[in-house]
Amino acid sequence: MGATKVEGFLARADVALLASLEGYRIFAGSPSYDNCAVLMGRPPLSEIIERYCGLVEETSGLRLKSRYAHLRHYTRGGTFGLHQDNGGPTVSVSVTIAYPGGVDPWPLEVDGEMYALAPGSAVVFDSLLVHGRRKSLRYDWHRQLILHYARNAPGGLEAPSGTAP
Repeated sequence: MGATKVEGFLARADVALLASLEGYRIFAGSPSYDNCAVLMGRPPLSEIIERYCGLVEETSGLRLKSRYAHLRHYTRGGTFGLHQDNGGPTVSVSVTIAYPGGVDPWPLEVDGEMYALAPGSAVVFDSLLVHGRRKSLRYDWHRQLILHYARNAPGGLEAPSGTAP
């Protein structure tokens, strides 16, 4: 399936909600590593992953079911090394939520291609592709939403309902 950039993937209201969550207070008790705190599975993430499943199916051409979502809040020096996801074939969506004004967005690399994403824009990709960020974060903070979906059909090759095969 490769990788597809989707401008304006996340509705403005959802971007505003996730951007307004107050820094590290929302991440209390969450794992933190490499200058990055992670919020997993709690509202509003559990609602958002379900709400966008149809759009991800349409973009990927695959029938999908939601797996999990996490919101990452990076601070200066944060890293997200190149890797492939474990756990079998999935479709991942990396959505930029917010970063300080006046800076160039921290680029995401997927399968050798660089994506600089405005808030609300995303890359939808096969999580078995190599992805991550080659350089550490050079500005004060960056917030990213990651959604993971599993293929929901044998081989995941059936077209979503309402689309032509």
